[in-house]
Amino acid sequence: MNKPGSRFMLKVWRERASLEVPVVSTTWAALDKTPKQGSTTAAKPRNEQRFNQIGLAVSELSAEQRTRFGVPFGLMVRAGSAASAQAGLAPGDVIVGVGSEPLSSAKQLEAALQTGKISVALQIIRDGTQLFVALPVGNKP
Repeated sequence: MNKPGSRFMLKVWRERASLEVPVVSTTWAALDKTPKQGSTTAAKPRNEQRFNQIGLAVSELSAEQRTRFGVPFGLMVRAGSAASAQAGLAPGDVIVGVGSEPLSSAKQLEAALQTGKISVALQIIRDGTQLFVALPVGNKP
């Protein structure tokens, strides 16, 4: 664990190639992305669901949000703590896939969390960029 303000190099692997990126660590409070009042993401949650084992609250995207993000289905992260926050999920992130599969329901995410695997790769959209987050869900061997 690095202290806030620590500088280090992060090795990123993508498409069988690696790249080193300089990183400065910060605190979770500095990364707070709580939706602001009046924004589309602050709209009343639709079908909010909680995944207490990983500390995650999500809600289905509205038709307007699905159009804006260009996805047929997605789950907006409303709140995160425990494993989900440590993995880097933050309010405002949109979960659009599990592994390489597009997300089609909250039940699909729930099933992925119950597989007994150590972690699950989630495809998310954050600030217009699609990326993967490795979410720890099981016990390490």
